[in-house]
Amino acid sequence: MGRNNYREHLLVIFEDQAYKDYYLGFANHALFNDSQIYDGDIFGGWTKIQEQVNDENSVTLEHLSRFENAYVLALLDCDKDINRIDNIRRKIPNIYQDRIFFLSSFDEAEHLKDDLGQGKKETIGYQLAQHCYDNDSSLWKVPMLNHNLPEIAKLKIKFKFFS
Repeated sequence: MGRNNYREHLLVIFEDQAYKDYYLGFANHALFNDSQIYDGDIFGGWTKIQEQVNDENSVTLEHLSRFENAYVLALLDCDKDINRIDNIRRKIPNIYQDRIFFLSSFDEAEHLKDDLGQGKKETIGYQLAQHCYDNDSSLWKVPMLNHNLPEIAKLKIKFKFFS
């Protein structure tokens, strides 16, 4: 099935290519066969992601404004700033608060391989999807990802393809 912006869908935006590589493995899991999940742009830095979810004139928020069934998942680094996501989230316009999700590495995406093994990023992404499918949070509990567990729970409630 092709892209249909009028159906419920999740637009994934990326801080950098490393996140897109992990996502490609995640999205190739059978879990996503019939899902409406679209890969969006690579924005080149967490501040650019922040602009996308905080600025009403951004491409991302314009998409949410145009399509009432659209949601966004932003993938970005925390760069060891545990408050980064909360600080960004506080500035999201109220009408979009429940439609934007975040997943991040506590440091940088490139360092996830240290906690999750030395495989290719796509392979690691696939393994993370498998753990969602199996309802096994062990991979998500590594120090670089464990802060994402509450957001994973929200994604599982909202999107059947995360469970």
